[in-house]
Amino acid sequence: MAATRTGHGSPGMGPGTSANPKESATDTFATLHSLALRGAARQLPEEPGSLIREGLVRPTSKGYELTELGHRRHRALFEGERRSIDLGLLEMAYARLPGLTRRLRDLSLEWEANDELTRGQMVGRLCAIVDEAELILRRSAAIAPRFASYRRRLDAAKYLLLDSDLRYAFETGVQSILTVWREMTEDYLQTLGCAHDEDDL
Repeated sequence: MAATRTGHGSPGMGPGTSANPKESATDTFATLHSLALRGAARQLPEEPGSLIREGLVRPTSKGYELTELGHRRHRALFEGERRSIDLGLLEMAYARLPGLTRRLRDLSLEWEANDELTRGQMVGRLCAIVDEAELILRRSAAIAPRFASYRRRLDAAKYLLLDSDLRYAFETGVQSILTVWREMTEDYLQTLGCAHDEDDL
C-alpha cells in the first residue's frame, strides 16, 4: 500500500479524571481520536461521563459516538498534534507497513478459501506479520506515543489466536488482528495526510 502525501499536518475535574491537565487532555484526545477512527465503540479508553457532560460524546444503540462538537474538538486537537510531531520521521517509520499490509491482505484471501484445520496451520504466518510490525510501531510511538496502543492490541489479538481462538485472525466483530490493523492503517494515513489506494484491506 503506497501512500501519497496530500497534506501537512479541558475537561472538568471529576471522578476518574486526572489531576494533571496535560495528562487529562491527552486522555481526552485519545478517546476522541479512537471514536473518530472507529465511528462508534461499545467501550471507551476513559470514563465517558465527563465527555458526555461536555457534549463531546453521546451514547447510541451502536455504542458511543462523537457529537458535532466532539468532531470539532477532535479536529482541533488532531491538527495540533500533527503540528507538534515530526511527520517526516513518522513517514519513514511507516514506510515498511504497506508491504506488510499486502502480505496480510493476501493471507486473508487464503484464509477465507480454506477450512478451519488449514487455517490453524496458517496462524504462525499471521503472527509473523504482527511481529514484523512491532519495530514499526515502536519507532512510531517514539514520535507519536499513541501508536504504542496498536502494538498492545495486536499482541492481545495474537495471543488469543495462539490460544486457538481463530476469530482473532480476521473477524470484524471482535478486536481481531484485521480489525486493529485497519484502524492502525487509517490512523497512519490520516496523521500523515495520505490517500488510500487499491492495496488497502
